[in-house]
Amino acid sequence: MTSACNRVGLLLTFLALGCSAAQKLGHDKPNANPFAWVVGDWEGYRIDGESGSRSPLSSKIIFILGGAAVCEDLTVGGGAAPYRGFYVQGPGPNQGQWQMHYISEGRKSALYKGAVTDSSAEWFSTKISATRKSRLYYERLANDHWRRTMFVSDDLGETWEELWRDEMH
Repeated sequence: MTSACNRVGLLLTFLALGCSAAQKLGHDKPNANPFAWVVGDWEGYRIDGESGSRSPLSSKIIFILGGAAVCEDLTVGGGAAPYRGFYVQGPGPNQGQWQMHYISEGRKSALYKGAVTDSSAEWFSTKISATRKSRLYYERLANDHWRRTMFVSDDLGETWEELWRDEMH
């Protein structure tokens, strides 16, 4: 188990360094990447699905690997303990399928699989528990505005409830 954890830690460290290095080396151009519309520096807010409360957020999304994939450095909230997260998204092993690897500062991680177009993306968790599933939906509203909504289901996807929504400008 420790060996696997160390490999995951090394992979995530490499990917984090790769995001920074790739941009410095000029590997920031899209290569027919349908997810290019999310690349940029974004500001906005996260809306809690239950309470409706808002928290400020900032996000930096860049191309890596010559535009084959994108990575995001996300901060939600301010103050003494903001939420931090990082993901890498790129094509999966099957034609038309994409994968997203996500890790938060609290060392929680998740693998999602989904589909990406030039105006939306939909991701499904590969495993949370025997009955709980999650779905992450991106929608392009304008060139300077997009939305990301996290839904959860406690009945294997029969019904979905909004957990939070990010509005990005």
